[in-house]
Amino acid sequence: MSAPGTTPFRTGWFRTGGSRTEASRPEASRRGGEPAAAPVTGDVVSFLTVYLILTLAVPSYLTITALGSMGRLSTLWALLGLFWWFFERLRRTTTLNAGSRAVRWILLLFLAAVLLSYAV
Repeated sequence: MSAPGTTPFRTGWFRTGGSRTEASRPEASRRGGEPAAAPVTGDVVSFLTVYLILTLAVPSYLTITALGSMGRLSTLWALLGLFWWFFERLRRTTTLNAGSRAVRWILLLFLAAVLLSYAV
């Protein structure tokens, strides 16, 4: 539980750490409070926006040729997102709800089929 007037938020690669208080908000600094804190520089929405721009705006022939079809900028950006997701999953301090794991098993089977299709 946080102190009154404080909203904790999760830290990550694209966020700054700490908590925000009423006095650190930009509108509070206009009222004579403390100076405004640095804004959050990026998050998942920003990451997905860059991915969308790379997918739609960058032509498909612009690739890193040594990597073949994996050399598209959008594919490399998506791979970075996958590593970011894995890192955040490993860094998690709270437990997940047990719930139904059927979707996870189906996703695992689908991933295995996709990986197997590359091998064949």
